Amino acid sequence: MKKILIGVGTLIILAVACLPFINGMVMEKAFQHVIDQANEIYVDTEMGMNLEVIRYDRGFSSSEIEYKLNLGKLKDMLKVDSVVVIDRAKHGLTSVTSTSSLEKNPWYTQAIENYVEGSDPLTMETEYKLLGDIISTITIDAFTLKAEGETVDIKPGTITAQTNREFKKFVSEGSWKGLSVGELITFSAMSFESDIELISTFIYRGSSLVTMEGASVEEEGKRVEMKGLKVSSAVQYDDKADRLIIDANYALDLMKTPEGDMENLDLALHIAGVDGTAYEEAAEIYMDMMGSFFEILAQHQDDPEMMEEAMQAQMMGLGMQMVGVYEKFLKQGLELSIKKLKATLPMGNVEGAFSLILNKDVTMAQMLPMATQPNLVFEYLSLNSDVSLPKALTGDNPMLTAPLLPGMETGFFVEDGDYLKHKGITKDNKFFLNGAVVDFNAQ
Repeated sequence: MKKILIGVGTLIILAVACLPFINGMVMEKAFQHVIDQANEIYVDTEMGMNLEVIRYDRGFSSSEIEYKLNLGKLKDMLKVDSVVVIDRAKHGLTSVTSTSSLEKNPWYTQAIENYVEGSDPLTMETEYKLLGDIISTITIDAFTLKAEGETVDIKPGTITAQTNREFKKFVSEGSWKGLSVGELITFSAMSFESDIELISTFIYRGSSLVTMEGASVEEEGKRVEMKGLKVSSAVQYDDKADRLIIDANYALDLMKTPEGDMENLDLALHIAGVDGTAYEEAAEIYMDMMGSFFEILAQHQDDPEMMEEAMQAQMMGLGMQMVGVYEKFLKQGLELSIKKLKATLPMGNVEGAFSLILNKDVTMAQMLPMATQPNLVFEYLSLNSDVSLPKALTGDNPMLTAPLLPGMETGFFVEDGDYLKHKGITKDNKFFLNGAVVDFNAQ
C-alpha cells in the first residue's frame, strides 16, 4: 500500500513538474491561432496588412517569439514597413505570461532616445490561461516628451483587453490620467470600457463607454474648456433578419467658450433596420477607399495639386461604387432618429427630436419621379420632428419663420414668446408643418 502511495505521489509530482512544458505547448497553439484569426480580419480590410511569425523558440519553462505586423498600404505614408515585436514568455503551472518589447524597431528606439531621454515608458504583458481566455495589459508610465520647443507631460495610463480563444469575444477597459502642454492644453482623466462580440470582420454586437473629466485649450489668449464628457454606444444584431440597431449617446456637463457657455448637453442618436449585408459591402468599399487614399498621400505628399486631383478621381469612383449599395440600405423599417437633443444656453434651452422611418422598400428607379413630384416621398417614409430654441440664438432670422416654398403656409418655425418652435409630422401620405399641410408639388 505504501509503495502504491509513493508511486501515485511521484506521478503527481512529475505531472505538476511537466505543467510548464505543457502550458508552453498550449500557448504556442493559442498564439498561432490568434495570428491566423487576426490575418483573416486583415484580409477582409483590404489594407494589405498581416501578421507574420519570424521565429518561435519554445523551451521547457520559457519561450521567445519574434513576429511582425506588416503595414501594407500604410507603409509608404508612415515610412515604416513593419512593426517587429519580441515576446518573452514564462511558462507557469496554470498559465503562460508573456512580456512584449519593440526593441527591434529602430524608429521606436530612436524616438525613445531622442524624445523621452532613453527610458521606455511602455510595458506590454499578455497572459495565456491554460483553460481560459487571453488577457493583455498595456501600461504607460508618466513621461515628458520634448518636441519643437514644447514640453508635453504625459500622465500614466493602463489598458486591459481580454479575448476568448476563438478571437470572437472582446472585453476591455482602460484609464488614462491625461496630459498637459504648459498652460495651453490640458486633458484630464479619461476612462473607457467595452464588451463586444465579433459577428464578422465589420459587424459586431456589444456596448462601449468613454468618459473624460475635462479638457482645456488656449489660443491667442482665448480659452475653451470642457467638463464631464460621456459617450456611450450600443450595437444590436439580429442574425435571422440580418439587421443592425445602433444607438449612441453624448453627454457634456459644461462647455465654456469666449462666445458663451453651454451646459447639460444630452444627445441620443438611434439607427435601426440597417441591412447587415449592405453594411458589410459599404465597409469593404470604405476600407478599399482608405487604402487608396493612404497610397495617394504617400505618392503625392510633395505635390498638393496632384494629390487633390487623385483624391477627386478616387471619390468619383467611390460614388459610382456606392450607388448600388445605397439601394440595398433602403429597406422597410430603416430608421434614422435623434431621440433626444437638450442643451442649456445663456439665452435659454434648446430641445429637439427627429425621426425618419422607411415604410416600404424603395429602389433608385422609384425615387426618380420624386424629383418632379416631391409629395411622392411621403408614400414611402414617415417623418416626425419637434424643435424648440431661443429666438435670441438665431438673431431674429426671418428666413426661419417665412414660408420658403409656394406650398407652405408657415415657415419652418413659428414664434412662441421668446422661442421659435417647429413641429413636422407625416399623416395619410401628407406632410404637416406646424399644423398645416405642405404641398411640395406646388409651383
